[in-house]
Amino acid sequence: MNRLQFLCICGMGWLAISGPSWAGSEIPGIEPFIIEVLDEATNRPVPLVEITTVNHVRHITDNHGVTAWNEPDLMGEEVFFQVRSHGYEMQADGFGYRGRRERMRSGGKVQWKLKRTQIAQRLYRITGSGRLSESQSAGLVNFDDPEAVTRARVVGQDSVQMTPYKNQLHWLWGDTSRLSYPLGNFHSPSARTPKPGPGQWSPLLSIPIRYFTDEKTGLAAETCRMKGDGPTWAGAMTTVADQTGNEKLVCWYSKIKPPLETYQRGVAVWNDELNQFESLRRFGPEPIGPPDGSHDLRITENGEKWVYFMDPFPYCRVKATLEDYQDPDKYEYWTCLKPGTKPEMTTIDRDSSGKLQFRWRTRARAWDQKSQQEWIAKKQIRFEECPIQMKSDTGDEILTARGTVAWNKYRKRWLMIFGQMFGKPSILGEIWYAESEVKMGPWKNPVKIMTHEKYSFYNVAHHIEIDSEDGKTIFLEGTYTTLFSGNDNPTPRYDYNQILYSLDLSDPRISAGFSQK
Repeated sequence: MNRLQFLCICGMGWLAISGPSWAGSEIPGIEPFIIEVLDEATNRPVPLVEITTVNHVRHITDNHGVTAWNEPDLMGEEVFFQVRSHGYEMQADGFGYRGRRERMRSGGKVQWKLKRTQIAQRLYRITGSGRLSESQSAGLVNFDDPEAVTRARVVGQDSVQMTPYKNQLHWLWGDTSRLSYPLGNFHSPSARTPKPGPGQWSPLLSIPIRYFTDEKTGLAAETCRMKGDGPTWAGAMTTVADQTGNEKLVCWYSKIKPPLETYQRGVAVWNDELNQFESLRRFGPEPIGPPDGSHDLRITENGEKWVYFMDPFPYCRVKATLEDYQDPDKYEYWTCLKPGTKPEMTTIDRDSSGKLQFRWRTRARAWDQKSQQEWIAKKQIRFEECPIQMKSDTGDEILTARGTVAWNKYRKRWLMIFGQMFGKPSILGEIWYAESEVKMGPWKNPVKIMTHEKYSFYNVAHHIEIDSEDGKTIFLEGTYTTLFSGNDNPTPRYDYNQILYSLDLSDPRISAGFSQK
């Protein structure tokens, strides 16, 4: 008898002994143990809450604030869960641990309430897959629920643009991820939604995005692919009128090559039959026209329609016509710099009393925080006379990242929502709110409304088109990602996606923040 025969005989004998017991046993099913997390101030679900056991089993609440635990080894055990969430917290115990102990049981359910430590309220993740994955695992939501399904096979999506077009809202994003391969769509996919309202939809609940899709793959289509190698990044999307008065959807685009260098810029217009942007004009790599990635602000002034571009300050504008939009020489820039024959000959413009003279100038460069700091360092201007006076409560200057400006009927002020560069506790995840009686500024005394711990939340955009209660509640979104954060532990499903927040402008913390400064 060889070794193989011996093992086979022994195995058959073991099966003969063990078989009847195995066949007759029945393993009872396990129903998930559900933890639901709510905002204690509003009783609304809190997404993006990390709930972790002592041995590092981790679940993250979905858009309904739900986690579903079906780990067999935890059932019947008393388990301590540690709780972490950007801008929310649970009271710490005597040892400093923030969490709660629960007896895990099949089919059980508990409800926790977290204190919101930031002013803005997190509503839900807009893009990506698995937005209700935990609720589905808990059996609370069907797998074909419209709010649960993966739209256009998109699992990750960068930086949003949105503007009204033909009585709908047109959305456009940057680089987009898919499940089937690490490389996805790098040519600006688009989508549409109807405008919100009675009988339509509420931004408090969801945004019914309808992507333009590739007929062959079902993936969100490339709606801004332009000639040349590398990604096509689009920005400054808005609507203008052509010579016959027809509404046109337009954008500026950039062609990118490694490492992140722009080698071409251009202007594109939307083709309603093909559902994509087509190039109108191409330029070289020089920074012309509106700031890259800027958002639009459409205003009628003295009977003339203008488009302002915000980055985050609205210091670039052009008349809202197709002819002017595509002509870099027609763009105007708000600045106090007098142009010289050479860049180094540029000087500060003051009137006879010494006051800075800011005015709209063509073939110039918009005033920005970097320019301001350079001229302050030269001792040519003082911080107190500048239009950008962003300082924190500690007196430190806040370096602004991208954002938006809009008139708010409720506050009767111009509002700015913007990100911060090199903030704390995140390098690019602290979001601020500021007010001004004049859209050009001075902008000062900001209030922090959102924070992230070692995580980025950038390219924030306030969507005035979906604000409610005459601007009392405003809505803003941004890209949640580990990029530039120094964090090498991406949040599953949430990372590299868009998250929507609401901000109640009657919140006393906003008024108190301004009254104390």
